[in-house]
Amino acid sequence: MMLIVVVPAIANRPALSQGRPLLAPPAPPATWPSPQAQTHEPQNPAAHPSLLTPSLPSPSELPRSPPASSLLSPSPTSPSSTPSPSPSLPALSIDSLCSWTFFSLPDDMIQPFLYDINLEVVKPSKHEAFNATQIVNGHVGIHLNVTQPQSCLVLHSFGINITAISYTYSTNVVKGHVHSSNSTNQQTILKFDEPLHQTAAGGSSGNRHGDSPSAIQGDLIVHLDFNYPLAEGLDGLYESRYKDEGGVERSMVVTQFEALAARKAFPCFDEPHFKAHFNVSVLTDHPVVLSNMPELSALTTNSTLSSTPAMLHTFEVTPLMSTYLLAIVMGNLVSVEMECSVTDGIVGSTAKNVLIRSWSTSYSRKNYLSTSLNISCSALQTYSSLLQMPYMLPKLELVGIPSFSAGAMENWGLITFKESMLLIDTSQDDLLQAMAVTTVVCHEVAHQWFGNLITPRDWTELWLKEGFATYLENVCAYMYKPQWGMQDLFYPDVTTSALVEDSLASAHPLSQLRSIETLAEVDSMYDSLSYNKGAAILMMLDNYLALSATQPGISPFVKALSAFLKQFQYSSVTYNDLWTSFSNTTGLNLTSMMELWTLHPNYPVLEVTMDVKASIKGYSVFVELVQRPLLVATTPAPCNDNGEHGSWWIPVAMRHEGSARPYPDAAVSLSSCKSHSFVGNFTGSSPPLYVVVNAGRYGYYRVLYSNTMLAGLIRDAPSANLVPALDMAGLLEDTFQFSLLGQFDTWAANSNVFMQLVSGQARRKVVEYAPWAVTVSALSRLSIMLRTAAAPSAVNSTLRYGFSAQTCYAALTKYIREKVTGPIIQDLAIPGQSKPGLMFSVNPYDNTQLRLLRPLLLTAAGAAGATQQLEQATELLLNASVSSGSTAFTSDQEGWVSLIPADLRATVYALSVMSGNTSAYGIIKSLYLQRSNAAEQPRLLKALAAVSSADAVNSTLQFLKSPAGCQLQDVGSLLSALALQGGEPYFASWRFLIEDGGMEALLARYPNGSGVTFSLGNELSSMLELVQDDQLLERIKDFADKFAEILEPYFVQAATEKKANFEAWMKGPAYKLCLWLQPELIPDD
Repeated sequence: MMLIVVVPAIANRPALSQGRPLLAPPAPPATWPSPQAQTHEPQNPAAHPSLLTPSLPSPSELPRSPPASSLLSPSPTSPSSTPSPSPSLPALSIDSLCSWTFFSLPDDMIQPFLYDINLEVVKPSKHEAFNATQIVNGHVGIHLNVTQPQSCLVLHSFGINITAISYTYSTNVVKGHVHSSNSTNQQTILKFDEPLHQTAAGGSSGNRHGDSPSAIQGDLIVHLDFNYPLAEGLDGLYESRYKDEGGVERSMVVTQFEALAARKAFPCFDEPHFKAHFNVSVLTDHPVVLSNMPELSALTTNSTLSSTPAMLHTFEVTPLMSTYLLAIVMGNLVSVEMECSVTDGIVGSTAKNVLIRSWSTSYSRKNYLSTSLNISCSALQTYSSLLQMPYMLPKLELVGIPSFSAGAMENWGLITFKESMLLIDTSQDDLLQAMAVTTVVCHEVAHQWFGNLITPRDWTELWLKEGFATYLENVCAYMYKPQWGMQDLFYPDVTTSALVEDSLASAHPLSQLRSIETLAEVDSMYDSLSYNKGAAILMMLDNYLALSATQPGISPFVKALSAFLKQFQYSSVTYNDLWTSFSNTTGLNLTSMMELWTLHPNYPVLEVTMDVKASIKGYSVFVELVQRPLLVATTPAPCNDNGEHGSWWIPVAMRHEGSARPYPDAAVSLSSCKSHSFVGNFTGSSPPLYVVVNAGRYGYYRVLYSNTMLAGLIRDAPSANLVPALDMAGLLEDTFQFSLLGQFDTWAANSNVFMQLVSGQARRKVVEYAPWAVTVSALSRLSIMLRTAAAPSAVNSTLRYGFSAQTCYAALTKYIREKVTGPIIQDLAIPGQSKPGLMFSVNPYDNTQLRLLRPLLLTAAGAAGATQQLEQATELLLNASVSSGSTAFTSDQEGWVSLIPADLRATVYALSVMSGNTSAYGIIKSLYLQRSNAAEQPRLLKALAAVSSADAVNSTLQFLKSPAGCQLQDVGSLLSALALQGGEPYFASWRFLIEDGGMEALLARYPNGSGVTFSLGNELSSMLELVQDDQLLERIKDFADKFAEILEPYFVQAATEKKANFEAWMKGPAYKLCLWLQPELIPDD
């Protein structure tokens, strides 16, 4: 969850047959030893095939399929799924379900296999006003397999009025009634006049391959009539209101069922492992109705709610799937379409044409849909060929929704999107929007296999779909636009965010061996760990397997993916199914190798020391690697191969000092706590000072170098030739995080090591995104922490030895302006530009890295108070408004918005608001309210959060409360963005929530709690980042007690932990930072 011709393979697509990992450098790679092998100095495996690892499968066993990590290289079956732990149940009697109180439904005696769903959504004729309440009338027939007779049936239902209950079996009709309801678990227990009969095993579903079942007379079918009011919201079946291009208010009706909201649309078994077929019909007066499958018929018929003519739309039966994947959309919609030719990559197989449609609410936006068609077609072609598994449905539709909480939702065959994540104006060269839409579309199309075809058995293993989709979205985007260089963006954009969140004591493992107990706990699983950590360990494994392959062109990871899909298609799976399948395919014991990565939170730190000895060949280099677990605010326990803190299996790639090769010089597979290994021979005139460990940053861990090695890396940091971009990014990220944690009492963990590396980065003056992304992110976090400590509302702003947070904050921002961003903004040579320097303009010669770097550095400089950037941005915004004579986007997207380069709009908007210019703030708010350009909405929203004055902060907070102001889908993100800029806005945001009735006002905006835990609750968790004192912590604890139902279960634990981290940072690392910044210190008055 979070884009009329037959299209051949996209031109200039990278070949799918090259034998490298999907996100890795070009061949020849180093060869990984087997997990127990010693390190060796690898040579070109193509030239020396005898050196390849003998324990891997032979070439004849491997397919010539696309390697799962080299597709992103730079350009020069009857499964048995292991169930999650379930509640300890007493022996079940015929009445056991009548008193069911567990959060999860019983899954061993009653299984649905087919839903007949009939919905009527027609505005009542007696209510003519637009705001008249619409009623949903419905009937569902649930075909059940019953293995043990039961008097009661427990299923999910919330906010639904069930008006008639019965079941039929053979020729019998048995009445029933609502026995009880549990609003906490959102369950309803039905009791029947006669017990549910035991049915024949398998019922009429009779297959697990997705073929549509046909009802037979002997089916046991539970029949339920129901109704409920249709309201605006963000989940369930809800109304999404918007204004068309003529300013007329309209509405559409949409569904958003993931994770727990199908139960708000119809009574059902709303857990992912209860897979069934869905036979859907909808009676409505909306002109367009869509569902997962193609429409079978549309017939005029009478409505029970209105005399207005209505149409009964009937759809083909779906394949076997989970309730959360069912989708229905109805409204006034327009579309573009294409036929996409797709093959499954198997030699001799026949291509099939898949109909792709992309839908919008407005004719004026119809022109912005074509790009999403091309991306979707490319994605279908990539995944089908890569995985050797065809797309299973005859069509794929994409719909932009005006009110939508997630970025997108992968409903099988009918993907729904927030409009900003689907629409691209091709007349604007908008790289950032194109990349955002591409990755989101690729992510959702990946789910058609990982999530839809195979599904996590339980929400405790969400990563089994989200981790795969996050990794594969980068592969897909690379195949669509190789020039974007997605392989260089994975580490700074994906891996680093996971490592940060995974260092907390409150972090959860990817797969949790326990039962979920609350609704909020499910939504809390949608975090960086399930998405980004899942993707990062898949990348690590993919890279290891690809470099272990015995022939170029072979990818064990892809072979394992394909086998896993084939074995478990249409099933629900667990981590054990995944690693058992991968082990069987690769010949490696991945069940053991991946155990800690999957079942334990956090990750290891590799402590590295080096030993150099003179030899005939020059110098022989040895490294000692010692691993131990990382845990914030806790003394790190030593690794113990046989104890509680066991050893991770860790693939370690290494590069010699000064090596410019795009692939590792050496590799070791570490599966014990310590390894002393020979790296290779170094032929330089003097002994090397370091070896780069985790070269290329494919491993999910941090590296702590010895003092001597760090000294060498600091020496070479200013040279991009000596320390490549991704290695520099990793070095900056690791040393920064070590300085924050204060866990390791070594020079490497001292703030001045990170700051020396920052100074080295500032002197590189080359176009490289990854190390600058890490640098800007780290310096921004330091600035925000100091700004928060220096705020008037902060309890303690004094550091050790009399340093004040205010003085240190001023020194840091001065350093950023003058020593970090200033030099590169002024001196960077730009191809095709007469003068060096980064300006508020885009050149036709700019490559992707430069186009990403420019807004990053200009924004960072302005945020640090650089007057030139703040004034230039404000002038651009005001002049564009004056030049067009309007403060509005025109309907055809021409006008003043085109006067600001698309790459720089987010920067211009944010800096103009940061400048404190009230006119600029008014323009931004006005543009947001007009909502005429979906792509601009996220940029405008982020700018609205960049306010600093008390009046502007209060205005933004009040803006959140008004339905006429902030869109419901944006409430949580605007609130958290405002708070997390730090300083006084952070404290003002919490006062608004806790003391000023803000939380109650925000909750009132979510009808019946629709989408509140996902949209608002998760954002509140992110706001804990800057808790720094006991007073605020205690108020947050009281707040958590009051609103526990919408907050993650570890909310208070996370708040307590982050407060302790902030406090520890103030006592140590912050002081060391101030010491290093002494030359920049501005004395207090």
